[in-house]
Amino acid sequence: MHINAVTSYEVDGPIASIIIDSPPVNTLSADVRSGLFGAFSRAASDDAIDAVILACAGRTFIAGAEITEFGQQKEAPSLEKIQDLIQKSRKPVIAAIHGTALGGGLELALVCHYRVATHDARVGLPEVKLGLVPGAGGTQRLPRIIGIAAALDLLVSGRSIGAEEARSLGLVDLVVQEGPLLPAAKTFAHHIASRPAGKSQTRDRAREEYLFDPSVFQSFEKENMETFRGYLAPQAILRCVEAAASLPLEAGLEKERREFELLVQSPHSLALRHLFFADRQAFKLPFQVSSPDKLAPAITLLGAVDAIPDQLPSPFKAAITRAGLTLTSAVTDDSYLLCMGTDVEAALMRHKPTAQQPLFVLAPEANENFPVLLNENSDALFGLVPLERNGALTFIEIIAARGTASVGAAHAMNFAKTLGVQAIFTQADGVSIAENQRRAFLDAVQQHGDQQNTKPSLSQTTASDALLAFGFSPTFCNQTALTASTNAPGSDIEDALSRLAENGQALADRGDIARLTDLDVLWTSGLGWPRYRGGPQFWHRHKSAFEKFEAGH
Repeated sequence: MHINAVTSYEVDGPIASIIIDSPPVNTLSADVRSGLFGAFSRAASDDAIDAVILACAGRTFIAGAEITEFGQQKEAPSLEKIQDLIQKSRKPVIAAIHGTALGGGLELALVCHYRVATHDARVGLPEVKLGLVPGAGGTQRLPRIIGIAAALDLLVSGRSIGAEEARSLGLVDLVVQEGPLLPAAKTFAHHIASRPAGKSQTRDRAREEYLFDPSVFQSFEKENMETFRGYLAPQAILRCVEAAASLPLEAGLEKERREFELLVQSPHSLALRHLFFADRQAFKLPFQVSSPDKLAPAITLLGAVDAIPDQLPSPFKAAITRAGLTLTSAVTDDSYLLCMGTDVEAALMRHKPTAQQPLFVLAPEANENFPVLLNENSDALFGLVPLERNGALTFIEIIAARGTASVGAAHAMNFAKTLGVQAIFTQADGVSIAENQRRAFLDAVQQHGDQQNTKPSLSQTTASDALLAFGFSPTFCNQTALTASTNAPGSDIEDALSRLAENGQALADRGDIARLTDLDVLWTSGLGWPRYRGGPQFWHRHKSAFEKFEAGH
């Protein structure tokens, strides 16, 4: 039977199955919450039911909360109300997990008595990546289940883990190696229901079971100092887990709720949520084009002489290896074509690229003729500007001829996706937007620094110090090539940074970029802008909010 449009309630003997079907990823929308509340209420009142299974249809378990609802008044019932029903249930509740159980989805599974998962399932609490703490008991229940050290690792990193690792931590009770999940979950439920006494509630576990040396918190913070620098959420998570180690569950949940409410309204969290959507939007081309049917399994290197793999920048080559792509000098129908910027003329003589098999030119600014060649081969030639942070490839700018709208662009974007890096699409007459923005930034900072050098009465804070205080990494500051004598108080640095927004608007007006938000993606993924400030466009719009918030903290 159906509880509502997205929730069904099925009875098989003494086992009730509550199944959510809310495509595409079963988020905890108002309809899903309403269906869950109705279904669990029904199971609680049915004396013929001995155990309850929570499962999902489609490609995944509950993937998380509706991000768009953060900071908004939610329709009843709340997730906490549903969790309270499960927590008070006299019948064991088993979460049957497939696909991903993330954020609120995992928090719902944590309140269940047991968790079974398919072998390829993944679970995690990624809220820290949005500048938040888990808001529905994740910081309180996870340490009680897997211990403080393991919980801190998952909560502060925000990483997801596979089913086998989850089982080894005690987070998952059974991994289903093969066959359908729901029948296996029912067999497990029958076994649990036949026991004289089920597993104790997480809330009832004595703290002695998971509490150990409190110095673990100091050690963890020290070991992860760079992760904590500038970000609010990791510190808040640490405080919440400390509460889990020292307070009853209800008090810990209240602590978690307060921390969540403070963070959700902060400009830091707003910035990270802005980037969550901007990163995904950046992969969408500014025109309609059919995506390639499949990704190429190999990369053909073209050049004046047979291109040598060692010519490739190490981070780029490492990304190719990590993606499982084969490097070859032979041209095949299903390979990507790649050459260095200095070899583009020779590569074009060797092989004529097409829209279906375009040629990607790595670091095209190395060839002065690239803009001309690009326009002559507008459907088949694309520049790639790779950017790295901490020795790893993190970003690729895809440069196309102005007005390009071909399947070749889709191939280029899919190539970036295959390498597992962020990307944006630009059309600026063969000129790198990344280099344009970097130079605009350096010019603005240097200009303000020069002005300050003529005013010795002002603070002698160096530009690098001001950038560090803003949140840029030491590596980035070293790469800016600003002299140690360049003076620029923080306020002047911020004025210089605001000029980036003006420069970006000019790029958008000319049609060089598809979206202003793409510049935020460029800066935060490729050029070192601190993610908790959202990128130059976001920061410029919310500058006063940042100043007000940080003045109070």
